Amino acid sequence: KRIVFAAANQIGKSICLCVKALIFALNNPGTTVLMTSRTETQSKDLIRQIKSFLRNSSLASETDIGETETKTELYIRHFEYKDVRDKDSGEMSLQKVYLKESRIICTPATEAALGYAVDLALEDELFFYENGEHFHFQILQPRTYTTKGQIIIFSNPNGQQGIGWNVWNDVFYHRYRFH
Repeated sequence: KRIVFAAANQIGKSICLCVKALIFALNNPGTTVLMTSRTETQSKDLIRQIKSFLRNSSLASETDIGETETKTELYIRHFEYKDVRDKDSGEMSLQKVYLKESRIICTPATEAALGYAVDLALEDELFFYENGEHFHFQILQPRTYTTKGQIIIFSNPNGQQGIGWNVWNDVFYHRYRFH
């Protein structure tokens, strides 16, 4: 449920979070993924990267991307094919049945993250957030309580201080380090 990953600069941590967000949203109808980063500009860049993955994939984007799409949110329509009996003729036909949409929301590390029940929370570079303790424990973590959602943190190390050090030593987090 709780993972913290510390690694060096420019090895693809943010890209990994984007891939995780997209795969989770595609495979879990009706769920919410919340990605956070230090600034609004970085948040928009995360959603831009996810949209780029979708554009370059083999998915039919007009079928799979939901109606509502903004600079910080992406909705993904889910459907399945079911045999449906025609009321008049009684014949069976294969029809597309829509399921609940999943969504990926990217916000800066502010109160903008409030109000969402989150199935997967992804924090990019948490160890460098201003007021990281407050954001993580008072804003982000409670978003996962009702859904029993997962939290994954990817960050550069930032010494034996602050939110990074606290989370790294939290017994509820599995720790991974990449040198």
